[in-house]
Amino acid sequence: PAPALAPLALETANPSQLLAAHLALLEKKKLAPAPATRVDELEELLEHAYQRELAGRKDEAAMMLLEAVEGPRFRAFEGLDAFAAAELMLASLLLDLGAWQSAQRSVDRLLARGPESATFGPAFRRGVDLALARGDLTDSAEELTRPDLPRDAQSELHYLQALAARDAGDLPAATRELAAVDKRSRFHVRAQYVLGTQAADARRWDEADARFAAARTQTPRTLYASTHLDDSVDLALLGRARVAHERGQSKRASDLYFGIANDSPWLPEALFESAYASYERGRPELAIDTLAQLEARYPHSPYTAEARVLRGYLHLASFDFERAESELTEFEHTFGGVLRELDVTLESPGRLRSLFAEQASGLPAAASKHDALLRGLLVRDPGVERAQDRLNMLNAELARGGQLDAELLALGARVRGQDLPRARNDEPIAPTLRERARELSDALVAFADELRSLREAGADSRELAELEKLQHKLARQSDHIETAARAEERKASADAPPPSGVELGQRIDEERAYVGSARERAIALREQLVDALRDAQRAALQQLRARVEGELRRARIGRIDAVMGKKRKLELEVESLTAGRFPPELISRKKTPVYLRDNEEYWPFEGEDWPDEGAR
Repeated sequence: PAPALAPLALETANPSQLLAAHLALLEKKKLAPAPATRVDELEELLEHAYQRELAGRKDEAAMMLLEAVEGPRFRAFEGLDAFAAAELMLASLLLDLGAWQSAQRSVDRLLARGPESATFGPAFRRGVDLALARGDLTDSAEELTRPDLPRDAQSELHYLQALAARDAGDLPAATRELAAVDKRSRFHVRAQYVLGTQAADARRWDEADARFAAARTQTPRTLYASTHLDDSVDLALLGRARVAHERGQSKRASDLYFGIANDSPWLPEALFESAYASYERGRPELAIDTLAQLEARYPHSPYTAEARVLRGYLHLASFDFERAESELTEFEHTFGGVLRELDVTLESPGRLRSLFAEQASGLPAAASKHDALLRGLLVRDPGVERAQDRLNMLNAELARGGQLDAELLALGARVRGQDLPRARNDEPIAPTLRERARELSDALVAFADELRSLREAGADSRELAELEKLQHKLARQSDHIETAARAEERKASADAPPPSGVELGQRIDEERAYVGSARERAIALREQLVDALRDAQRAALQQLRARVEGELRRARIGRIDAVMGKKRKLELEVESLTAGRFPPELISRKKTPVYLRDNEEYWPFEGEDWPDEGAR
């Protein structure tokens, strides 16, 4: 039955009540869809939504299911499993789209059906996923706690409570909850891995190794399965290798590092750490071969800087002072330029945003507007990823709702039986501040690319200094225009009250104003998310700068050691020659030439017959 309109007009912006009032007015105008008479109609709608989801059109599928679940058409089938399946699919789609409150609304209704319902287990898992996405672990764990949970749901709750206890600093409680996760739970491998990391932090090496081993044995991967399906297995193997490394078992650590799958995203890290373990074992040749494999397969990995410095120190350990000095000198020259570009990027918000956008898009290095080494050195930062995910969700929501104002305007005209004339405007549209800021930012990135090419080609330092001054000037102009564009976007109109009209046309107009004000608030919220993302990116880049600066310092120290080693080696050779001794480098490794006179020549043995005699 249609709800009464008078009380709803006084309510605040409650989504369910606003929607119920809209539907009541549609029914009053005879515009609401006719109630379904057969459950086959609901199953057919479910199939259409599923096909759209498979095609990647998740927003369309979500809209179809939202209309079916919230609208009056299928209300008579609310107690059937087909209706619960539609609500479960809707919750999953809304979770993927980032509409967490709406997804939680569907999850709550499914959980209210009780553990006997066929959709209780999947709905409980969606509830845990929502808690992990939002980050409100403690509150969500309290809401999901109930006495009659099935075994799988209990494990889900144990894992959620463990993460909440870890965030609160209560490691004993976290350990108890993680140990209670059942072996058949989807979180068992992750729970064992977290227990292993906690044991390793406490330097309980035997327990850590056992936990990591348990994480690997629980989910065996077939020959053709990809590691991208679940990287916890390779993370556990990496954890075992690190434990062996910390215990001084370098050979075992190397063997474990080489067990990482070829398609694993952790392979570059494993190769670098394996080379370091070989260096500590006193096997510089094996370490150099491993670093060569790392450079050949991942020339722009996040471990490029550390790997090059390690190669220089490996040559030092082999007393190859010439190659060590050459390697470290080249590193200083190359990464000195990377450090300069880092400084320029940190000063310009436009370049900062462009750098991380290229990294997220996976743009090939050849098409990049930034230094390929700089892009490769960026590692995954959880703070940047969280801020970027939130911003992407809001951008997608703003894009989906971009035409909503025009659609509501057309709907209001249809309800009133009016036509909307379209005004013709042939005047050219002037570029907005946002477009000007984007153009100047792209030009600035291209200018920096040309400047880097000139620096690598050995251009005059005075000309480069003048160009760098111009670059800083353009960067300041770009930042000023960006600030002005954001200030223009931040201007929000006054909040419109929730729609409360008793006529459908009036209510649509009020809804249009209300949605418009909500969009303005969303744009203002977007600016806050942009600021948070920029701060996280700057913090990550400052950490990278400290890394590069530290490696440059190590390279300079290693180069000094190489020069001193060359000097000491030359002194020893002179001392040996003065004392009548030949240095080992001047003595032939073959014994035969030692017994030859100056006018004699050594001809190595080539077999019983001469080659030309064999040809005859």
